Amino acid sequence: MVRCVLRIVNSRRLGVFSVTISAATQAMGFDPKLASKALAQASGDVQSATELLLAGSVTVESDGGGGRKLGDSTGSASSIVVLDGNKTGAVTADAESDTAESLQCDECGKKLRDATAAQRHAERTQHTQFSESTDVIKPLSTEEKAEKLKMLQERLAAKRAAREEETIQAAKTKEKIRRAEGQDLVKQKEAFEHRQMMKLAAEKKRERLEDKRHREKVKALLAQDEAERNAAKKASAGARTAAVATTSAPKEKKEYTTCRVQFRHSGGSPVTAKFAVTDTIESLFAHARANVPGLDATPFTLLMTRPRKEYHAEADGSTVLATTELVPSAVLIVNVK
Repeated sequence: MVRCVLRIVNSRRLGVFSVTISAATQAMGFDPKLASKALAQASGDVQSATELLLAGSVTVESDGGGGRKLGDSTGSASSIVVLDGNKTGAVTADAESDTAESLQCDECGKKLRDATAAQRHAERTQHTQFSESTDVIKPLSTEEKAEKLKMLQERLAAKRAAREEETIQAAKTKEKIRRAEGQDLVKQKEAFEHRQMMKLAAEKKRERLEDKRHREKVKALLAQDEAERNAAKKASAGARTAAVATTSAPKEKKEYTTCRVQFRHSGGSPVTAKFAVTDTIESLFAHARANVPGLDATPFTLLMTRPRKEYHAEADGSTVLATTELVPSAVLIVNVK
């Protein structure tokens, strides 16, 4: 019995045999003529040629007239190199009397028909210890082949369905993530727009309140001015009535030496001051700039409502108060430009 104990060094998977004739003959221990004929029958495929040699399907005439095939009792111990990338494993063979008919996995005990089956088994199970066996594996019948093919097709279909299901689930997960991200972006955009709208509404409300306060101040100033004018009218009417009623000689026009001026502005209470009738309009501007808040460097004019007259610092600054309608008293509105 010929039994080869395979020991694959530093490898988890069986590799492929060498692709050259010299490597095949040296690695497998076959006669070069046997190897050449096997390669010719396998159309140059080293793996197929090796399977033919292992199966004993190739014979050549020897010098003694007899044929030689794999498994002859005249075969000697040989070494086989199995390649896995750049790694090499060693196989030792101890010659015995019987012919090897199959391979056996020393780790699980499974019988394997040939080296191709052993390679597939190693790839699937990661087993690395194999040996030759004299047990003959019965060929599969047509029904067994059909049953095995059906099982393989079912397995392939199941794997394909599992892959398709994984693909579908991955696509669903990706779509969920995309939708969640899209919803987050929409929410963030809506929150930003809401904050902007609230900010704009608060700004408009503040502007409306400021406008309302300004209108109220202007209305108050106008109402006060109207009341003073009405009082002045009543006083003037009473004076005229008294003048008509008296039969005494008309009095001489009174000479005034001072002038009383009230400055009204939107920044607070009115400011009242007395000036000599010999002062000029420039004195009024200087007093207003010094006593009315907010007029340090701001250009302004002084407006007298009745009779309506607007005084400018540059144009009217040198005018004497005695020559104006401001004597003996007047109300001037500070009009900021």
